[in-house]
Amino acid sequence: MRFAITLSDRFKPVLDVFLQAGWQPVKVFCTPVDHRMHHNKMSVGFAEQHKLPLQLSPMRPRDLEELAELGCETLLVGSYNWRIPDWTPYLKYAINFHPSLLPMGRGPYPQVRALLEGHREWGCSCHKVSPEFDAGDILAQERFALGEGDSHQMLDIKLQLALHRLSHKLAMISSACGAGRGPKGRAAAIGRCGPTATECWISAAPRRSCCVRCVPSAISSARRSSITLRSSFIALRVGWSRMALRRVA
Repeated sequence: MRFAITLSDRFKPVLDVFLQAGWQPVKVFCTPVDHRMHHNKMSVGFAEQHKLPLQLSPMRPRDLEELAELGCETLLVGSYNWRIPDWTPYLKYAINFHPSLLPMGRGPYPQVRALLEGHREWGCSCHKVSPEFDAGDILAQERFALGEGDSHQMLDIKLQLALHRLSHKLAMISSACGAGRGPKGRAAAIGRCGPTATECWISAAPRRSCCVRCVPSAISSARRSSITLRSSFIALRVGWSRMALRRVA
């Protein structure tokens, strides 16, 4: 599957999973960041390293047309502050990864609500891109518990782990539904339109559970040293893939 992605460093687990699943990137879109709460150093570095087109300006219909000319089938949205034009004339699929359990928490940066409102459960959602922000059909969600003493940094660690699991689920389901075997399989996998596609998405979910192992000492260290949001990667194991613990400057 050839894809383009909108990205900030917080959502890089999404990119990593789909690359591991064999998807082929054709372009990266980023937005300007403040380099305090939001970062794009890894995202920009990925595009430069792999010599991919990188766009830091709002997406236009002509950009979507050019993606189609490159053979792009899917747009993955993993953090993007601008409205995406109507993609349906140009691409087969467009899906957004959002850091809340939709429909709760629509809009930009809903994570702060998790702490200010005292939620004991949070998560992330994957949904079809629609004209209204964060309002498309929900395809899958990943939940996690929040402790009473969880900090903003700890919430971000848990969110990145959940994004990894959710992306892995999406990639596995698309493969199980035949995402690489023609338009019908891909439409069933991504849930292109209508309740039938969404039902197929849910019913096709693999029964094999994903195992995530968070190293307790690493989490304790994260609390003590107040690891910044962009450097919160905990060693984990999902299926047979492993992402090693690392610190990003």
